[in-house]
Amino acid sequence: MNNRIALFTYLAISLAAGGLFFLAATLAGTPSLVARLGGAGWTAFLALIIAMPQVVARQSRRHRR
Repeated sequence: MNNRIALFTYLAISLAAGGLFFLAATLAGTPSLVARLGGAGWTAFLALIIAMPQVVARQSRRHRR
C-alpha cells in the first residue's frame, strides 16, 4: 500500500509539472501545438525522474515511524 501512495504522489507531481508547462506555453502563444506537447511531455518525464526518489524516500521514512 505504501508503494502505491508513493506512485500516485510522484505521478501527480510530474503530471502537474507537465500541465503547468503546457499552460504556460499556451499562454505565451508562440510555440506550436507539437512543441507545447513535446515540452510538456519532456517536463513531466524529467519531473518524474526528480520526484520519484524523493517521494519514495519520504514515504519509507514516514512508514517506519
